[in-house]
Amino acid sequence: MILPIRIGKSAITYLAFFTFFIIIYSSTITTTYAFLDDYSFVFLSNQNEVSQLTSGIVSGGRPIYALFSFIFTLVSQIGDLRWIRLLSISGIAALCMLFTKHLKENTKLPRSVCISAGMLIGLMPAFQVYASWAVTAFDPWAAFLAGLSFRALNYGSASKWKAAALSLAFLVCAITIYQPSAMMYFVFAATAWITTEKLPSLKEIVRAAIVMGTALCADYAAAKLLPIFIFHDYEVYGRTALVTNFDEKARWFLKTVMQNALNLPSALGNKTVAIFSALFIVTGFIVLMWRERSTWTARAILVILFLPLAYTPNLIVQENWPSYRTQVALASLLVLYFVMAMGAWLCLCRLDRLMPAFMFATVFGCAWIARHDVKTEFTIPQVKELHLVSSYLRKEGNLKNARDIYIVPARWQDSLAPFVRYDEFGTPSSQAAWSAPGLIWAILNAEHSPNVNELKTAVVGPAGQAPKGATIVNLDRALRGLPPIDPKQQN
Repeated sequence: MILPIRIGKSAITYLAFFTFFIIIYSSTITTTYAFLDDYSFVFLSNQNEVSQLTSGIVSGGRPIYALFSFIFTLVSQIGDLRWIRLLSISGIAALCMLFTKHLKENTKLPRSVCISAGMLIGLMPAFQVYASWAVTAFDPWAAFLAGLSFRALNYGSASKWKAAALSLAFLVCAITIYQPSAMMYFVFAATAWITTEKLPSLKEIVRAAIVMGTALCADYAAAKLLPIFIFHDYEVYGRTALVTNFDEKARWFLKTVMQNALNLPSALGNKTVAIFSALFIVTGFIVLMWRERSTWTARAILVILFLPLAYTPNLIVQENWPSYRTQVALASLLVLYFVMAMGAWLCLCRLDRLMPAFMFATVFGCAWIARHDVKTEFTIPQVKELHLVSSYLRKEGNLKNARDIYIVPARWQDSLAPFVRYDEFGTPSSQAAWSAPGLIWAILNAEHSPNVNELKTAVVGPAGQAPKGATIVNLDRALRGLPPIDPKQQN
């Protein structure tokens, strides 16, 4: 069977996963807010400037995501974004259900443990971001398609060529939505090849590698050629230029990316937690491989090799930006390793019957962290920011008659959250030059302000460079709760 979903029996399982993640990420549905690029997507879509969005997306090698981004033309106010975030949560549930089935088919673990492992994946920081940020709503579905791709290649009843073609189609779709999410392909491969007693044949490895290599090449070609054919323009991004400094990239991966991923559900990036997790996983695998001495060398090579493979798109390009949304496959792979290590330790201690209980406790703890981080790092700070900026704009008496609007963005230090990590956790939406006009537009549009269209030509920059006579909207002051400066003192 190629598609791992049996309509009927799996519907209840999916509903259970969906309900679980709705509960964990409920604040993203019940709260009215937007985050960073959400504002610019809604703003430009309502100004009929969708091409400004799609050109950059296509140049980044994500043409199918560019097609999906047209959904933002249906959004007239930021409250509507909750439905797009709901789409993300439904994708997280679909992926986790698929992984649960895949894990159950390839291991002797109890069903409850497999379900717990599936839930753990959806609680990692990458999925916290996906559930909280509307523009990433399609990324869980890219991961889901990647899982289908591996299963189509290895579990279908079709001929090898048809299976390979279907697998490639799924994977190309996944990669052209979001490349890091498509690396879930390797998580499904690791589940099939490492958790089973029988190692994969060389033919299986080569087939899987050819499908992934072909999909990556197709995406690279799309990133280079489609912008020229569609937009008659081409722009080089750090995320599409191939890496040249391999030593620096390797150090960055080991010291920064792995430390973040080893924190599992927490986005704090704590070094002590990362060391503890690494020791637990490594020693657990030593115990596991000691029991299977005949295949320990090959199995150890695969375990290590899958780590960089799960982060392939970010390792082959020049850009060094270890945001959590890019670590989706790597974190999921470490969840798999964590579960295997836990099983090995409990078996060694003859407590393997207690594994469902240990897994339940782990899921409970991770769920609490995920729910807490989403609320304190996304929903609550963004609502506060929206209210502060709205209050500031009401006090800006000169705004109603403004002809030239100059926007001073906030600083990331003005965050209203407990901590800031990259451009995700705790980042103020008003600190980004591209999202600040959209934030102001969302507020003025909701209040039916007569000069909302003036934001089309608004300029964003430092306070000291504001042109004479312009109406200055200082978001830095807004986030600090300060009133606007008197117009007579602005210039």
